[in-house]
Amino acid sequence: MLRQDLNQMEDEIEEHHQNVIPNNGKTALKPLIPGAIALPNHKIVNDELVISEHFDDECCSHDHNNTLDTEDFHFLKVLLAFSHYEKFYFEFFEKKKNQLQKVKKQSIISNLTISDLFPQGENQFDEMKKCVAINFTNLLLGILEPHLIDCKIIIPSYNNNEQHLNDNEDNLNNNPNALYPRIGMVEISEDILHHFTNQPEQFYKNIHQIIGPEDFDKVNSTIKQFVRDWSIEGLEERQRCYGVLIQELQNLLPLQPNEINKYKVLTPGAGLGRLTWEIARLGYASEGNEFSFYMLLASNFILNYSYKENETFTIFPYITQLSNLKERKDQFFSVEIPDIHPGKYLHPKIEFAMVAGDFIEVYNNQENYLEKFDSVITCFFIDTASNIFEYLKTIYFVLRKGGYWINLGPLLWHHLEMGNFSVEVAYDELKVIMEKVGFEIIREEFVLNSYTGNKRSMSQMWYQSVFFTALKR
Repeated sequence: MLRQDLNQMEDEIEEHHQNVIPNNGKTALKPLIPGAIALPNHKIVNDELVISEHFDDECCSHDHNNTLDTEDFHFLKVLLAFSHYEKFYFEFFEKKKNQLQKVKKQSIISNLTISDLFPQGENQFDEMKKCVAINFTNLLLGILEPHLIDCKIIIPSYNNNEQHLNDNEDNLNNNPNALYPRIGMVEISEDILHHFTNQPEQFYKNIHQIIGPEDFDKVNSTIKQFVRDWSIEGLEERQRCYGVLIQELQNLLPLQPNEINKYKVLTPGAGLGRLTWEIARLGYASEGNEFSFYMLLASNFILNYSYKENETFTIFPYITQLSNLKERKDQFFSVEIPDIHPGKYLHPKIEFAMVAGDFIEVYNNQENYLEKFDSVITCFFIDTASNIFEYLKTIYFVLRKGGYWINLGPLLWHHLEMGNFSVEVAYDELKVIMEKVGFEIIREEFVLNSYTGNKRSMSQMWYQSVFFTALKR
């Protein structure tokens, strides 16, 4: 199941490189789906991407003279988190291995030591590192390719030299199981470089000043999102969420055979784009909107990658999870992505797009979006609002009269959890507000849902989500 050395990984990296095309000295993924996500000119605020045409002074009030508070810096943090994933977790698992080594000679009973009782302990961490390396090779490098400098991947030696993968053949031949942490070289502006060091080559030694564990948590969340949206493993969870939303859409706005683009549907908080894509596959003009730059980069990869026939990628979504394991093999559980190739099943004339930016900034009071959509479908989205009243105003603005807002999800107010500015309401209060705004709730029920759940874990999180349909009067 696991690779025994890096040779195969290097072949796959080279194979990935052959699937990119030059773009003014950089690389860019070949577009697969007409109208699918192509990142526009962008600005970044607090690790999130907002398209520049909707970007104003109020949205970005920080001082551009402060190097660490510019959109370029927040953009860079996201790229660095992806590009340093392997290095971070190699060091993490090496630390765990060292901790076990410190206690392995302790005697428990009689002459039995921890090493006697748990002989496989140390080797397991090496296997974990191999899985991390596969995640990096099979997924994260694909996400990063458009942003790597000449597809450059280095092994940092921390002695003012940079070893390249091809320079390590002797080491690999002598020790096939040797694994070296790699990092992807991403473009860094001069002002950011010189903020941290007068010697640009020293920048990567000080990376801990820029990114930390919380950034790698976001990378892990992105990897798990691939399980939910683009693997067979996520099918059951998708059916409980996307399935009921799509069925309601088809009941309310049915399409005749071969009828396409008759109805326009918006899905804010589109994540990796599976719900938006499924709606387009049925023949609806489908537009997704996403604010998280982690999600935007990842959805760009999965939707626009130039797949070979039946090509999939192996990933280990739970390999960094050490808690709540019923069995050790659960940590090494792997999935293949994607379960379906996005470009194969869309009508060539379908209107399908992903729009990058803050939902309110992009859509509210923008004349070209006034009553544009026949339906707005929100899945685990409305509780991402810092001000729910602005979300309601925007949904009402973009929906045509007689259009349908279909919602599924809890009210786990994200900004409250993060300690940010946040306005919260209870669901009974939300219903009253909706009716006063101009919505009529025509269907309502509560259903159990999970979100990126790991069915093998001893820890399970279920939401009693509200599923409603509201008609715009």
